[in-house]
Amino acid sequence: MKLVIIEDEQAASKRLKKMINKLDPAFDIEIILDSVEDSVNWLNSNEDPDLIIVDIHLSDGLCFEIFEKVTTECPVIFTTAYDEYAVEAFKLNSIDYLLKPIEEKKLDKSLIKFRKLKEKYGKGRTEKLEDLLRHFQSSQDYKSRFLVKSGQSFRAISITNISYFFIESQIVFLITDEKRKFIVEHSLDELEKLLNPENFFRINRQMILSLKCITSINQYFNSRLKLTLTPDYDENEVLVSRMKVSEFKRWLDK
Repeated sequence: MKLVIIEDEQAASKRLKKMINKLDPAFDIEIILDSVEDSVNWLNSNEDPDLIIVDIHLSDGLCFEIFEKVTTECPVIFTTAYDEYAVEAFKLNSIDYLLKPIEEKKLDKSLIKFRKLKEKYGKGRTEKLEDLLRHFQSSQDYKSRFLVKSGQSFRAISITNISYFFIESQIVFLITDEKRKFIVEHSLDELEKLLNPENFFRINRQMILSLKCITSINQYFNSRLKLTLTPDYDENEVLVSRMKVSEFKRWLDK
């Protein structure tokens, strides 16, 4: 099986190559690329490999730029020192997301997962990839409810009754459709992984909202978007950060 590594740190790429050779010698590492530009050029000039392992932060930009410029049906394992891009990664042909420094056991699990999905959904390199990815994404465990404290008692809030989450004074709250406010024992970074990205989107550092709560979208200065929500958000204007605008529009346009 053919594998491509995209990694701009030489020490990291050597270590990754060594682990792959040890864990699964059946992989033939075709090439190690170290930039968005070189990756785009190579992928546009060669047949899809069986698997790509790519670092999110490259010397000339984020690896997501590669997949905006290249049409590939190849499954991808993303690696990064940060966890803020997990949701965006899973919108692509992602079958796993590994945090650096990569642990050998976790890499092994990722390669085993790839093999099992490949054996089940297709003999060729790209055969039935959509089925493979659909199976993988449907197997993700997203939250269906949150246990919150209400006075001296507890109650479970269904995800279908939540409009948005926001952070205030370093405390994360959820707002229900009835505009009831409860503390949530998760960070926004954790919530991004726990919430189904089909229904929830993180618009900035302070807020994750559901699709159903958006009532209007308007242009705002500095290339941002201003939103009106139901129930309304009392504290501040609800703005989609400039870096999130393109992704937010793609999310709405599915």
